[in-house]
Amino acid sequence: MAASVQELLEQLDHEGFLPSEYSVGPPFRDDTLCLCEDAGSWRIYFFERGHEERVAEFTQFSEASEAFLALLRRERA
Repeated sequence: MAASVQELLEQLDHEGFLPSEYSVGPPFRDDTLCLCEDAGSWRIYFFERGHEERVAEFTQFSEASEAFLALLRRERA
């Protein structure tokens, strides 16, 4: 479980995810799973053609990063 954005980015790299497969904070890339902080909460959503489709929202970064990794792993499987 990542405790910071930097740790999450390192985990993503360690697991072989390419930066083009996800977005953590702005700028957001089309057709990616995104994680961002918004007004004290962490949101996960798909960003497609400039439109957000919210997946989940968390108050704790550690929970959000765990869910974010799980979704990316599921997409890969």
